[in-house]
Amino acid sequence: MRKTVLPLLLALVAGPVLAGEPTFDQDLVEGSLITGHVTPGSLLSVEGRPVHVFPDGRFVFGLHRDTPEHVSMDLIEPGA
Repeated sequence: MRKTVLPLLLALVAGPVLAGEPTFDQDLVEGSLITGHVTPGSLLSVEGRPVHVFPDGRFVFGLHRDTPEHVSMDLIEPGA
């Protein structure tokens, strides 16, 4: 299991994408609807809450307008 702490205002789409790392389609901003991609078949949770991952690896979740500066994300890749 890989645990990631994401700074809220950091755009993680800039820079190289490592295998198994989530990619985001926009900046992580309070009050936003976040979409992105992980390896298909992965299990994903944000702040301990499961996030549905579609068969092609897409996911979507929302950040509350009062979300703290750092958000924890757990990613379990298939076969891990």
